[in-house]
Amino acid sequence: MTPVSIVITNYNRDRYLAEAIKSVLSQTYPHFELLIWDDGSTDDSVKIAQSYAKQDSRIRVIAANHQGLSSSLSQAIAATPNHPYLCWVDSDDMIAPTALAETVAILDAQPQIGMIYTDYRVMDEAGQVGGLGSRCEKPYSPQRLLVDFMIFHFRLLRRPVYEQVGGIDPTFERAEDYDLCLKLSEVTQIAHLRRPLYFYRRHQQNVTNNDLEMLRWTYRASQQALQRRGMDERYEIRISSELKLQMKREQWPLVSIIIPCYNAVKTIEGCLNSCFEQVYPNLEILVVNNNSTDQTAELLAQIAETAPRSLRIVDCSERGANPARNYGWLQATGDYIQWLDADDYLMPEKIMRQVMVLEQETVYDLAYGDWQWCFYQQQEQIQRLEFVGPFKNDWLLELLMDNWRPSHTYLLRRHAAERLYQLSAWNPMTRAAMDREYFTLAALQGFQAVYVAESLVQYNSGLGTSQITQSTPYEVRVQSLKGMYQRFQAQAQRYKTLEPVHQLLLEQSWELWQPAFSVVKQTGQGCWLQHEQTGEQIELQGSEARIVETWLQLPGAFTLEDQARRIVQRLWREVVLWVRQTRGLEAALDSQVAAMELSKVLGLVPAEGEVCPPMVGQVQVEPEVAARVKMPLSVPRFGKERLRVLMVLEQLRKEERLSSRA
Repeated sequence: MTPVSIVITNYNRDRYLAEAIKSVLSQTYPHFELLIWDDGSTDDSVKIAQSYAKQDSRIRVIAANHQGLSSSLSQAIAATPNHPYLCWVDSDDMIAPTALAETVAILDAQPQIGMIYTDYRVMDEAGQVGGLGSRCEKPYSPQRLLVDFMIFHFRLLRRPVYEQVGGIDPTFERAEDYDLCLKLSEVTQIAHLRRPLYFYRRHQQNVTNNDLEMLRWTYRASQQALQRRGMDERYEIRISSELKLQMKREQWPLVSIIIPCYNAVKTIEGCLNSCFEQVYPNLEILVVNNNSTDQTAELLAQIAETAPRSLRIVDCSERGANPARNYGWLQATGDYIQWLDADDYLMPEKIMRQVMVLEQETVYDLAYGDWQWCFYQQQEQIQRLEFVGPFKNDWLLELLMDNWRPSHTYLLRRHAAERLYQLSAWNPMTRAAMDREYFTLAALQGFQAVYVAESLVQYNSGLGTSQITQSTPYEVRVQSLKGMYQRFQAQAQRYKTLEPVHQLLLEQSWELWQPAFSVVKQTGQGCWLQHEQTGEQIELQGSEARIVETWLQLPGAFTLEDQARRIVQRLWREVVLWVRQTRGLEAALDSQVAAMELSKVLGLVPAEGEVCPPMVGQVQVEPEVAARVKMPLSVPRFGKERLRVLMVLEQLRKEERLSSRA
């Protein structure tokens, strides 16, 4: 077992120190030594530390003169035994019982990793534990670390890499751990264990509470890192309310915004204003007028006369959104390509944030961010859905499951857009789901996408006449998807890491299906089905029975993908209403609570306790609960739930228990 050196530095924290020590002594991994370094406290801290040292031989206490956090931490680590792994816990915080066991296991198994860090939960002065800390969702990379300190707590590192970078710099009065992590990121791999194994206490005496002073020291650490990495000639660190890394003005690459536009007189001005308001300085905006028959052309001419940014209006004679996009691409000269529809908006920092990440992280071909789906009636917003955070699964799987994001959430490098143009990814023959085809082909090319937090866009429904109308016949949309997936299968041959679940989705049926059976008997945990033509009976149990019983309440022939959507939507309604009845309004409005109950119904997690029963009839609920259950069928949520249902339906299809409609 690899021994670990643990350090707790303390200064006048007798109120919290005992809890910090107890959390270390509660570790399930026993092979450690704990050094408690007191930095000249004037309260009872030393007495508390010494009382624990008398009880456990693994504890050593050093009472030193007051020197400050950085110096005391540096000296404390130097005073520890020469164990291979080391870590520290702040004297007002705590670690989970398995913190050492889980992180030691990773360093033992993966010698290329020099440091492992975990998620953390925030707690108040009284020790009441809340949710995950805000830094936990920020993905790590050495470049992103320049402006975002996501490697917060808990950290376990190898002593040799600590010594390689010179350890804690005692000249840093604040942000000494940020400076250390920046140095470590330059010499070793750092891994993130997505487990909340640290409890960070917020109180009035936190060292990190002095925001201005902390910002000054983090700026110094980041600026020194730029110099060490040879990036200071091209980049600079700017301070506002936070650190921002940006290129020097003469280095900005050109971004081309391409906007296909058809009869958009009601929306194009707002769309263009969102482009003009971008904080990113080097843009060319291309509006492709696609045979508009309203006053769009006249309005564009007026806007161009006083446009504060580079704006070009070009005409595409070939009708259709994809021909217009392709025409715009041929006119674009940018290093990056931003697609945008004429009724949607970019938030001011969207392009800036994504360019900065792509310029720093050159392994990625495109970036994507967060989005809001806004619904309008008579120019008034009536509903807004928010989608925040990265994809939960691999990008290709998300796209094949139709966990879509609007095209303007993305920003592409020119080489990626060039390759997709060669593939006719904006296919002129595609009548619906155009962005689904475009970005799925991007994933099948092996392009790598990076999530950029707070690079926000707005996707609008109901503001004006869309180029792709909502009246496209369902059968036409299905045929479009069928041809699209045939093209995906051809491209999938070059995808190197295709898994069975990818293959299942690529080969899914695009016929219109409905049940060819009925329920003839209910059992305690399931049901018996009888085929309508053959009379054959089969028994289904648990979640499979619930899926089928729900489907039988939803008449109509649709693709299995859409049938899965309908089933999950109905089950989501039942779960939310059941939670409202059994646990109250607050629980019904908590997405995590309802999502967990839906997972139980579908057999994705063990069903401990009562499971939501089927619900029939109308239930009177508060408007906010009603809004929660009335989401559009195409909303890109519940990916794993829809996949679970689709797999059940596909199995029934293969067993010839469904009927198709030509």
